[in-house]
Amino acid sequence: MRIKKRLWFTASGERFGAFLSALQKEGIPVNHFMKDGETAKGCIAPRDYKRAAKLARKNNIKLKILRKEGLAFSLYPYRKRLGLIGGGCFILALLIFLQYFTWEIVIPGEHTLSDRQILSALKEAGLSEGTFLPTADLNQITLKALEQLPGVSSLALNRIGSRIEVELREETPKPKLQEESPTNIVAAKTGQILELRVFSGQAVVTEKATVSQGDLIVSGVLEGADGNFIYRKSTATVLAKTLFEKTFSVALSQTTEELTGETDYQKRIVLFGKKIPLWFYSAPKENSLIKTETEPLTLFGITLPVEIETTVISYYTETQVAFSEEEGVQMLEKAAAAYEEESLKDAQILSREIKAEKEGNTLVMTIRYQCIEDIASEVPLDTTFLPNS
Repeated sequence: MRIKKRLWFTASGERFGAFLSALQKEGIPVNHFMKDGETAKGCIAPRDYKRAAKLARKNNIKLKILRKEGLAFSLYPYRKRLGLIGGGCFILALLIFLQYFTWEIVIPGEHTLSDRQILSALKEAGLSEGTFLPTADLNQITLKALEQLPGVSSLALNRIGSRIEVELREETPKPKLQEESPTNIVAAKTGQILELRVFSGQAVVTEKATVSQGDLIVSGVLEGADGNFIYRKSTATVLAKTLFEKTFSVALSQTTEELTGETDYQKRIVLFGKKIPLWFYSAPKENSLIKTETEPLTLFGITLPVEIETTVISYYTETQVAFSEEEGVQMLEKAAAAYEEESLKDAQILSREIKAEKEGNTLVMTIRYQCIEDIASEVPLDTTFLPNS
């Protein structure tokens, strides 16, 4: 696009020589002048056109504008939208300016220190989200943060646009031999012990014994040959026959939600943690499901340090649904099957006694299980008040 303005004109008549002489005398330059019979064309500056037209009339020359060139002429049709153009330029300038701020601090890899500890040390050293980068001395910030991060041997801050990537290396810790904490084995459920295998610790009950939930089965306290007590981690397998009940219930009349298809969208710009609405939004109506997603803003394939938050509001109506007792039983059977698959997957189910009854609007199913399962439960042993501790 041509920046400088100029007018292309056509001229028709017989006195071209007199017309050109008059233009030259008035100091009006004409470029690209070409004559073809009684018609000619050329271009002049817009400021000279009125004087040229006056001279053309004096010499019986008919002057007509052919086309206009230049940036000002191109923008003229949009003169009533200058606010929009200016706003766009302002936003673009703002986005370019915001590139000088820290928008994201990334800590790749896995480390002993948490991201929160590292970010806290960087903040105390002078670097956080929103820091004006041209005034931030990353070398000094690196040295200050390194002093506050225990176990870190090296630290580097790499600037990538408005993002800072933290590269750190931790000292290799010396391996420590940790003693296993002493534990007891107690009964996870009430049952009769069928088989007891002790791998570590001292059994305090025998096979065929009946234990209640929480009873001690294997102790981690042993007495040494010298009379002193030794504390060990207890391990054992305790197969027992258990007898217990599990209750399931379902309401025969329920309220269901059905989407109406009506949806509202709300968009906001996330800037320095602040959310700026792009329009004036009203509060969601009743019976609505709200889902919010955030994605970074990109311009010409470049990710900008600005996020767009989109909230999708879907509306629904509530409908009362009634189930028959047969349908209720089917739902309870599915719930019981899911329970057995999750909680009794390692148990051998010997029998089930099922009892179903209706209590008002609710169908209740009680199952009495008889199983063979491992009821060993390892619990910490408190040695605070024990001898030799």
